[in-house]
Amino acid sequence: MTFARFSDGTIESRHLTEPHHCGVDTVVHGGIQATLLDEAMGVAAQLGLADTAGNAPCVTAEMQLAYRRPVPIADEVVVRARLLEVDGRDLHIEGAIVGPGGELLTTATSRWRQLRDVPAT
Repeated sequence: MTFARFSDGTIESRHLTEPHHCGVDTVVHGGIQATLLDEAMGVAAQLGLADTAGNAPCVTAEMQLAYRRPVPIADEVVVRARLLEVDGRDLHIEGAIVGPGGELLTTATSRWRQLRDVPAT
């Protein structure tokens, strides 16, 4: 996935899913949707870290999805994510898969945790 970052911190990627990633005919498999959102939200989390946060990566701690409408395999969609809040080492992110007409197809929220820096040996 290739991402664009906007001035408000939103991360976006355009995606056209391969036909072999169907769940049922013509619909993107829910696990593929979750993977796309997890990746976009991870980028939003990592880019949302303060300059003083160190270099340790962020990992998914929790993720909730709402499959609102089928994601058609034939349409290019936008996968979008943005940072909502930072609470210590926890980063709260929201994401969505948006259809070609701007309709929300799948939405997600997640909590990411920045790992602790490991001292060099």
